[in-house]
Amino acid sequence: MTAYIRQLQKTTQAAKATSDARTPVEIRFDEWWASLPKATRVRPYSMSEITKGLGGMAAYQLSGVLAARGWTRKRKWSGTIHYYRLWVPPC
Repeated sequence: MTAYIRQLQKTTQAAKATSDARTPVEIRFDEWWASLPKATRVRPYSMSEITKGLGGMAAYQLSGVLAARGWTRKRKWSGTIHYYRLWVPPC
């Protein structure tokens, strides 16, 4: 019985270690976000601002990271035709 429990604990620890592993994109984003002053973390960001801050990373890589961290996409309309796509950080 104890061997079975040890095996379950090893399996659980291995699964936990793989689920906690972050991708290079997530690491770069977390470092960039932590480097920003707290006063600037409350405003919406365009994807071009975020990619520029991360050194020109592709937007398709970042959208999943942003969504996983609770960011939401919004549109800011300027007139009747043009709009800006913005990412709003979680509160």
